[in-house]
Amino acid sequence: MKKIKLLFKTLNFLGSNAGTTLRSTLAHTLRVDQSETVYRQENMQKWDCTQTAANQLWIGNSFLAQGQNLAPNTMLDFSTFMTFGMNTEFINSIVSHYQQPANKGRLNEQIASAKFALRTAFKAIEKNVPDNVSSMVSRCLKDGSNYDELKDIFVDLPQEFRPKQLVQKLERFYSRQKRKGRYPCRKSTIVQEGILTFPLRDPLTVGFAELENELTSSDLIFAVKSFLDKYFSEYPIIAIVAHVDEVRLHVHYFIDGWSNGQLPKTIPQKVFSCFLPFDLLAKSNNSVLSKEDLKKVGSTLQVCFFEHINEVLLNKKGIHAEISPIEERNSAEAKHRNLDAKKPIYMRKYQRINEQVRQLELQQEALNVRNAELQRTLAKLVQKDIELKEAIAENDDTILEQQKIVDVLHGEGYWEFTDALTAAFKLAPLFTFTTDLEAKINVLLKRYPLLQRDFWQDLLRLGLGANGAVYSDNKKANNSN
Repeated sequence: MKKIKLLFKTLNFLGSNAGTTLRSTLAHTLRVDQSETVYRQENMQKWDCTQTAANQLWIGNSFLAQGQNLAPNTMLDFSTFMTFGMNTEFINSIVSHYQQPANKGRLNEQIASAKFALRTAFKAIEKNVPDNVSSMVSRCLKDGSNYDELKDIFVDLPQEFRPKQLVQKLERFYSRQKRKGRYPCRKSTIVQEGILTFPLRDPLTVGFAELENELTSSDLIFAVKSFLDKYFSEYPIIAIVAHVDEVRLHVHYFIDGWSNGQLPKTIPQKVFSCFLPFDLLAKSNNSVLSKEDLKKVGSTLQVCFFEHINEVLLNKKGIHAEISPIEERNSAEAKHRNLDAKKPIYMRKYQRINEQVRQLELQQEALNVRNAELQRTLAKLVQKDIELKEAIAENDDTILEQQKIVDVLHGEGYWEFTDALTAAFKLAPLFTFTTDLEAKINVLLKRYPLLQRDFWQDLLRLGLGANGAVYSDNKKANNSN
């Protein structure tokens, strides 16, 4: 069975973090462009944009699905909703669900003013309407309920009761009351984020690169969902996101820890009640637990999580996720990594190393392409060199003969050559019987076939013309003697 190591961490967001930390985390998770956020460039995680379309998003049955008119329990590819800017809409919907109004005091003043105006207008007609209408108005002024029923009643009133003004005042009050809504306490846990990822490669275990044909991002999404359904079923799942466009595959999940104030326990209380070790059961009040005791609760959560993942997914595929021993988790390297994680992303050592590795891989890929081009160019040059050598070999005789002509015409062997021609003419039986130059050349060509080349014939004409004149002069001189 293949052994792997996984890393599982959780992070709780408070009500005071809704507009800052939570938005920043969602901007990274949902791949919102840097220019669409108000956060600094160096605080944003880097990812490979060419692979972003392969990320997956699972929408749970929460306020997000209801607010975006999406069917709950739906799997989406990033290429589907990023094209229409739905990732930005998701962020705004989640943050606005928890974030309190910027000017809460001013809104309260507007609500009080609208409430007074509606109460005053209704008192003028209160004696002329049934008693149940008065009770409905009282409930509406208290919490905004019975709005639709009151609006229908006011519209049907006679004109002398000024129904249009009543409807207008009712709508103004209801819109302001709706803006106020219900918001969580600033110190309460509103959202928990969990991260499941492959840590840095361990020499004794395999990494995700070796498991790509056995594990998919959707497998991990549904395994995480089954864990949440088992231990956190009362907390609606907002979304589960799988990223494949970073250094390693990892999964983010977000669960609603507030749920409009209807949950009996906060997420930390739920974790404490579910994963309290047996040796700490006597300490029922978590306020008396020490820091080391709380670490034991977290360790129990880790053990339960990996046991569940092994049972529902990994062991069925011949894979087993191991939990790092306590010595490794408490090592100096682990402590350094935990301290490093608290720094801004651009200052993290491991993040810089990962980015440097990615840049080196890109440079290596570019060098491989360049090397292939150079190899093709070298092969062409070698082929041309072979062709050139073959051409030189084919024309070697011609070059040598031409060089001989050059040597004869410009060198010291000119007269020796002409003397040889004269001797050849003397041996030719028809030489003395003809005076025509071309006829003499034809006689020589018949006698010496090797001379049947154009450049040799040109040389014969040149030499024959010179030696013929010398020969004629010598003959005349001899006759005169």
